[in-house]
Amino acid sequence: MDIHGWVEVTSLDPHHRSESYAWTGVIRLDYLIGWYDIVAAAMFRFRPATSLGGEPDLPAPIAADRGIPPNSSENVAAELEAIRDFEARSGAGEFGEYTHVTWEELQAVDWQRFGVRRLEDSPWFTVMEMIRVLKRRPEFANAGVRIVCWRSW
Repeated sequence: MDIHGWVEVTSLDPHHRSESYAWTGVIRLDYLIGWYDIVAAAMFRFRPATSLGGEPDLPAPIAADRGIPPNSSENVAAELEAIRDFEARSGAGEFGEYTHVTWEELQAVDWQRFGVRRLEDSPWFTVMEMIRVLKRRPEFANAGVRIVCWRSW
């Protein structure tokens, strides 16, 4: 299973973040996330889940099956268009379980509750560190950050 998607940011005030032009893709996930691991299971629980040593006993995922935000970035829109073209030629089913999660939600997660012993062992750690670097910059300190993603077989 592969994970695709983008980390998106917006510098708009929270009451303008629903505008169609609000979000920009800044980090492409499929180059960084090499495998489906316990962190991905905790966040999204893509199905059918791979065996991750007790995964069925995990608490409910943080952000499963929420769909793509209606105002996703042009980067996400372009990838979704490519998926539609692919599925028109080859049939549906290879891509699915579209979802999103905010940075604020991820910061509040107790990863040990999901059986994550060392977040540093996950490829998601790199993504989260990149987000932390963005948030340290003055221009992104108050920015909205979210992950928009989906899986393919």
